[in-house]
Amino acid sequence: MAIVFALALAVSIGLVVNLHGDHDHWPALGAWARPLEILSIIACVMMAIAIYRRAIGRRRGGVEHAARPGRLAFYVLSLAWLSSLFHDYEQGGSYYTFIIAFGLFATLDAFGPALARALGSRATDAVDLVCMNVCVLFVGLELTLRVVAAFVHAPLFAQDSTDAKGWLAANKLKPGAPLAGFRVNSRGFPDDEFEKNKGCLVTAVGDSFTVGVVPHEFHFTTVAERDLGCPVDAIGVCAVGPEEYQLLERDEALPLDPNVVVVDLFVGNDIVDNLRGRDHFRGGMRRWLDRHNMLVYELPRRLGIVVRERHRLHGAMPATPPDTKMPPGTILTRAELLKAEPWLGDPLREPPSMSREAFLELETRHAREICGGGDEPYYKRFWEILDQMRAAAAPRTLAVLLIPDEVQVEDPLWREVSARAGVPLDRDRAQRILAARLKEKGIPTLDLLPILRAQPVGSDGMRHLFHRQDSHLNARGNEVTGHALAAFLRPLVPAR
Repeated sequence: MAIVFALALAVSIGLVVNLHGDHDHWPALGAWARPLEILSIIACVMMAIAIYRRAIGRRRGGVEHAARPGRLAFYVLSLAWLSSLFHDYEQGGSYYTFIIAFGLFATLDAFGPALARALGSRATDAVDLVCMNVCVLFVGLELTLRVVAAFVHAPLFAQDSTDAKGWLAANKLKPGAPLAGFRVNSRGFPDDEFEKNKGCLVTAVGDSFTVGVVPHEFHFTTVAERDLGCPVDAIGVCAVGPEEYQLLERDEALPLDPNVVVVDLFVGNDIVDNLRGRDHFRGGMRRWLDRHNMLVYELPRRLGIVVRERHRLHGAMPATPPDTKMPPGTILTRAELLKAEPWLGDPLREPPSMSREAFLELETRHAREICGGGDEPYYKRFWEILDQMRAAAAPRTLAVLLIPDEVQVEDPLWREVSARAGVPLDRDRAQRILAARLKEKGIPTLDLLPILRAQPVGSDGMRHLFHRQDSHLNARGNEVTGHALAAFLRPLVPAR
């Protein structure tokens, strides 16, 4: 046991020194920063005392220690892990917590027997029972959920630490599933069956924008395909990012031998939220200590969001008239789609996709991430992935489609979000960074921001290019994007 305490002490001292020298996390911890540091130092002292008492005990044989150190260690470490549910990993509190936990373990190992005698057997047994039940329940439930997540590929069980392959499996559409008057193809994508290049082919890889929150007939790849006279295959999976795009390019796009691979990059979250590779520079402990990666926290949180959103929208969304209900699993013509979803032709008739509160929370977070600062590590990882994708695509052309966030396009929304953000925002920052570096690398780029902003504004000050309270392009936004994409691709593909 003395060796265990010695190793824990060495690691703890290193962490205390490192955390003391780097106070970036202190503002997030607030008033807890200094007390946690002091408690961590005290914990190191207690570990040193435990080591000393163990050494004295071996020589004299008269120093009393905890009778069940293994059980005690399980309690202390389990409760320290449990405490991760109550603070953000980004604040650095998890490291302090485990230092303090080792100090508590050392204290109880050295002075636990005396404390047990002072409390009495009944109180000691009660504490032991409570600790055992809490720790077994928490650890058992978390490990069970992780086992389930390993076999059940569903977004509800996905974790931030899930690798790109697992994340794709959790979010990919099922072949043949009905989707807005269309059917998912045999590869699991919302497009016609893919065919190998017969003279001209473009493959577009991306997230939910490439999947489309409009029927296939209205999607920007379909619009571009009609204009261009060249197949434009939509290879999209919801809730993915650059690392998954790389796999989609390798496993789905390149086997079709396309002339051009287009990366549909949603500026709103692809550089931060959906860049799974962020763990490459945040450390492996995040897998276990970040509450957003712990299923006992995330599962109830996600279910709570669904319930809350249904409650918020209950009564706010107008009832859909009987003649506009889309028959499930039916392949519909353009005219039938317009009848089933009248907002495809008139955005003002569209019901909201989420509550106003949730939508503003989402857009404010996106604005802070892409219009604020401090995201250089994410860009660094993104450029690494993009260089690898271009090398894999060669000698074919790799191009990038920059899709802006709604907050960057719609002025009334920008003003509302700017007032909520609480930090200085630079509206076009992400596009400037991306476009400049892409030009430097010689990668053809279509920036939709100026194109969407150039669209006429309605009497309410909105351009109505996005779904109502959703942030995805609506039918009008897809049409504008499709025409622009076709014009952009025309010089890059063989003449038709």
